[in-house]
Amino acid sequence: MIESIREEVELFERHLRILELADREGPIGMGKISDELDIPKHKVRYSLRILENEGLIKPSSEGAMIQKDKTDEIKEKIQEQIDKLMELRELI
Repeated sequence: MIESIREEVELFERHLRILELADREGPIGMGKISDELDIPKHKVRYSLRILENEGLIKPSSEGAMIQKDKTDEIKEKIQEQIDKLMELRELI
């Protein structure tokens, strides 16, 4: 169980790092994300797909772009998830 939680937290962190980079430098391509964050392209591709499905980024011909009109909503969603994780800590 602990290992699966660790993997999920690492995945969440990867998604956040990609989201932050897309916000800062977007539009940004998968190759540049991979190089900048030292993450294999197949993992970047997966994260981009998840972030797109969540409505957090959108693809463009130049690369991934954060949904600027949804920035506040995105930050709220992320903070809610982090708050939930912190609540779990109190159970220990």
